[in-house]
Amino acid sequence: MSPAIPKEERGTAVFPAISSPAVSPSTPSRFETYVHECFGLTNREVEVLLLLAEGRSSSYIAEELVLSANTVRGYVKNIYQKLDVHSKQDVIDFAKSFKD
Repeated sequence: MSPAIPKEERGTAVFPAISSPAVSPSTPSRFETYVHECFGLTNREVEVLLLLAEGRSSSYIAEELVLSANTVRGYVKNIYQKLDVHSKQDVIDFAKSFKD
């Protein structure tokens, strides 16, 4: 059994990931905020969308986000439905149109 860590030491150098501001989540981009608010994409769907917009394969996305291939397929299906697109190229074009 490991010794108890005093309350005042929790979240300090012993647990740098908890207290380090460098580890905090990044601020979402305008594109991420837009698709989240206007199309109702979940945070995870936005993560998958960003990788799809880069032209990444479903197997790459599954490995990168530590998801099963079946889970990625479900996210992709939801994204296509919510954005009313029908192919990966449509997703790429959608993302490019936002940047222009």
